[in-house]
Amino acid sequence: AELVRSALGNSAEQLFALECAATLGQALERLEASQSPAIEIILLDLTLVDGAGRNRGLSALDLLIKAAPQALILVMGDERDDSVQQTKMRELRERGAHDYFCKNHVDSYWLPRILRYATERKMSEQVMQAAEDALFETRERSEITLNSIGDAVLTIDLQGHLNYMNITAERMTGWPSDEALGLPLVQVFNLAEDGGGL
Repeated sequence: AELVRSALGNSAEQLFALECAATLGQALERLEASQSPAIEIILLDLTLVDGAGRNRGLSALDLLIKAAPQALILVMGDERDDSVQQTKMRELRERGAHDYFCKNHVDSYWLPRILRYATERKMSEQVMQAAEDALFETRERSEITLNSIGDAVLTIDLQGHLNYMNITAERMTGWPSDEALGLPLVQVFNLAEDGGGL
């Protein structure tokens, strides 16, 4: 904690307000109290013991994620070997941590940059998720609209393969869309001459 406090206090950019919890129990109490301002980043040292002298390891990570699902959780470790760090980072990300870094990067140069990078990455992920949600919602609305009209609607890709058909088009062609998609349009929908007109 003193190392982190010193690194952030000596940084040229005073962007972070720091709160320290001496035990996992204290950290969970603070997070569950939901006081303002909300905790945005949690630095977790998995090697530290809790107030009862136990090392909770990965279960501490699980408890923190549950208590603060919106917070960035960055795990600090001792391993300086890149291959060990990469393996650990993969395991911790699978558990829900956002990143893993070595304690030797806890200085006034690296720590603020690590925190800023993690924050910017999370913001980018949130923007991407919001864009995906908006696109999904727009697509759902379009789907409902196209299925409610009485005209057949079919779309094809540049190779002439079917990539969309509405319910009316399914009825007119006799093809369910899940079977027709990807097939050539001429195989699914034949335009035939009828007395000189199409």
